Amino acid sequence: MGHKIKDRVREAYFLADPDELRKIYLRYIEHLSMKNSGVIYSSDEIRELQRQNNRLCDTVTEMKKGAVGMELTKLLLIAKDCLEKQNHE
Repeated sequence: MGHKIKDRVREAYFLADPDELRKIYLRYIEHLSMKNSGVIYSSDEIRELQRQNNRLCDTVTEMKKGAVGMELTKLLLIAKDCLEKQNHE
């Protein structure tokens, strides 16, 4: 009858031309690679960045603990107020 059965699954995907993708990739590879970036970090600089990162992570952890503590304090105060109101009724 001349009807083609459409494969909806295949139609849903973009099928790129590998050669065209390769050309695009090669055009931008220098921006994706750090090998020839011209930036050279010393071991001391890397260690210092790691120390700074560790300090920041510790600070964030402490801030989270403090936030949880403040939330618990608020909840306890609310509970205390509720109990006091119940006792006065």
